[in-house]
Amino acid sequence: MTAVNLATLAYIDYIAARYLINNDFVWQGSILASTAIEKYLKVLLVIREVDISKIKYHLDNLAKLKTHFVNTDYIKLFNDYFDDYFLDILSKVYQFRYYDIKIPTSVGFLTNQFLGELDYTVFIIEQLLEAKDKANSIVHTKYQREVDNKEKNLFHNNYVLNEVAKKEFMEQSSNGFVIYYNPLNMDPILGQTTEKITVPYKGKMWKIEIREGTK
Repeated sequence: MTAVNLATLAYIDYIAARYLINNDFVWQGSILASTAIEKYLKVLLVIREVDISKIKYHLDNLAKLKTHFVNTDYIKLFNDYFDDYFLDILSKVYQFRYYDIKIPTSVGFLTNQFLGELDYTVFIIEQLLEAKDKANSIVHTKYQREVDNKEKNLFHNNYVLNEVAKKEFMEQSSNGFVIYYNPLNMDPILGQTTEKITVPYKGKMWKIEIREGTK
């Protein structure tokens, strides 16, 4: 049942991330999204009987975390399903929890596209989760139960569960959001577009980059 319990913790972070992002607390929501996806990935490792207590690194070290999936069927998730830029954002955002950053670092994205990839990633992982109790009965994850219950905070603005075409959702007008942190400065720079913008979606999130100007 370890996998189911960890999946519950992952879902709690995920649903909180969704709520924050949908209510314009994008920075806080993106950090929770990062912890949620890390836990979901570790659920898959638990299923493969990997002792996750021995994994001493987190999503901020995505390359090392990925090595545990290389010899499993789950590597297909990284190759064929997950958006590399979305995972890169989560990896960088993880560091913003404590500003444990040695070099200037920035992430930027359209809010609706970030939310869309978050919902898609969780949905894909949840499809792989199936557990049984000692009586050999199916044990549903909290996410799966909340889908059945039509939980409003799960369904709100969720293109996957509302059966909206991904391209249509990802091309909706949205605010752009950026986080920039330079360890030489005291505070991170948070930015958001004053007007919503629309960009074409070709299967990958649209990148937004920010750099400090030079004199």
